[in-house]
Parts: sequence; structure tokens; C-alpha cells
Amino acid sequence: KKIILSFLLLLTSSLFSGLPVNVGETAKVSRTGKIVLVSFDGSGDLSMWRDTLDFANKNKVKLTYFISAPYFVQKSELKDHPYWAEQEIGPSPIHFREDTDTHKKHIGYRFEYMNRAVEEGHEIASHLGGHYCNTYRLTYDQWVKEIDFFNWAIGRGFDLNKITGIRAPCLAVNEQYFYAISDKGYKYDSSLTSRHIQKWDN
Repeated sequence: KKIILSFLLLLTSSLFSGLPVNVGETAKVSRTGKIVLVSFDGSGDLSMWRDTLDFANKNKVKLTYFISAPYFVQKSELKDHPYWAEQEIGPSPIHFREDTDTHKKHIGYRFEYMNRAVEEGHEIASHLGGHYCNTYRLTYDQWVKEIDFFNWAIGRGFDLNKITGIRAPCLAVNEQYFYAISDKGYKYDSSLTSRHIQKWDN
């Protein structure tokens, strides 16, 4: 674990200092410009919200939470907004919530944590409607439908204008995905691996 962490820190330092990365060698970088990116997918567990926000406040760090819609939707609500993907793609490892008072309360708590996170300077981003790992087969229209479902689920308790980033489930993307998220107004994607390093203006 120490070796992996050291390599990631070396890679990150080099990316933002303009120096090449040579595995096995120590890169000479300045103490400025080092960035460690920390994000969480799904963001369903209430104790995770509490612990990470408290940790961030204590250590003065900022986090990004990629939100998955099933943590915010009870099964009975799907009647009002039929969700096509479960039939067309297959089962998701993240399930919609059961129709119990406890799950309903937990959904409310998650929205409270999301709004608290933004108030404390953290970022909320989209991890889309389900968590289907073969979304790389989706058409443009299906990607749009995924995004629309996420917006319906999350927009009931959170300001969607505050969401500018997105990450595809299982990082499973295709060309149509990028057209769809661009048309839907997302500013950046976090699905691509280090083989496809992106540059941001800000």
C-alpha cells in the first residue's frame, strides 16, 4: 500500500509540475503545486458522510462526492418515474431503497449531508442513475435518459446547478457518453484512467 501511495503521489506531483515520471526514480519537484485528489463513489453510507466531513474539517481538505441515484429513490417511486435501465441493461450492484420509514429518513439525511458538504466547500458530482457496469453499450439517447433520471432523483433535495462533474458507473464509457454529458452541460468527466490524462482550465 505504501508503494502504491508513493507512486500516486509521485505521479500527481509530476503532472502538476510538468516533470516526467520515471518509475523507480525519485522525481525532483518543488514543494509547490502538489495536488492529491480525493473522491468517493456512491456516497450512500451515512457514517461515511459523517466521518469524511469531520475528517475534512479537522485536516482542512476538500473532497468530491460522486452521487449514485439509487441511494435516493425508494422502489415505490419508480412507478412515477419508470426506470428503463434495470430491464435493458441488467441488475445493478447498487439497489433502490426499500419502502420503509427508515430508508425514507436515511434519504433525507443524505440530502442534508450533501447540502452540508457544499456549504463547507466540498463538491457534489454525478455518478448517474444506476450503477450498471456495461453502460459502454448505451446509445446517446440512453445516456441522456440516465442523466435525466439522476437529475429527477437528486434534484428533489439538492440544487443541480451546483453539479458540474460526472463519473460513469464502473468507468464504462463510450463516444456517445461524452456527447451526452457535453450537451447536458457538465464541465468535466472523471471516468477516464491515467492513460487518458485530462487538463482543466481551472
